[in-house]
Amino acid sequence: MRLHAIALQILAALCWCLAGIVFAAVPQAEPLNAPLHIQRAVVSGLADSHTVDLPHMAARTDFAPEGSLLTYTLAVDLPSAPDKPMGIYVTKMALSGTLTINGNLYGACERGDLKNLRCLHRPYLFTTPPSFWKPGRNEISFQLYADARQSNGLSSVWVGDVDDLDKEFYRWRYWLQVELLYGLQQ
Repeated sequence: MRLHAIALQILAALCWCLAGIVFAAVPQAEPLNAPLHIQRAVVSGLADSHTVDLPHMAARTDFAPEGSLLTYTLAVDLPSAPDKPMGIYVTKMALSGTLTINGNLYGACERGDLKNLRCLHRPYLFTTPPSFWKPGRNEISFQLYADARQSNGLSSVWVGDVDDLDKEFYRWRYWLQVELLYGLQQ
């Protein structure tokens, strides 16, 4: 049984490498309205607010060991208000979290009580309504529940057309992190 598990891990690693090689070899067309890649945020928690580069792993002093909230606030500048839903793509948020755009609560990464959710082992693509956005400066907030049992933090964030983010980022990552690993475990 142990040999079988090792073989599955090796197969998963080979698939991961092969998918990376194939994805890198395929020329990627630049979309007309390229997604915005956000790599800085202001972190607020138990410690003083401070600016960080994303991806970021929270320090143990940012949250209570038994668990508390930690907020990552990101700025997005838009030349005009969108006329269709906007996508927000996140490779990883840990442990669990909610998303707010300009004070409008979109919701949590999964359903249930934030303290009991586990959103750290998969990517997320949020489809947000155009009414949440405005021309100029917009504020995205990820309020994460963090505890001392595991690493907590946020990856860099992409904002743009939902279909572009799905096709260029989310679909591949979801397949590799969720579907492939689930299939290998069966």
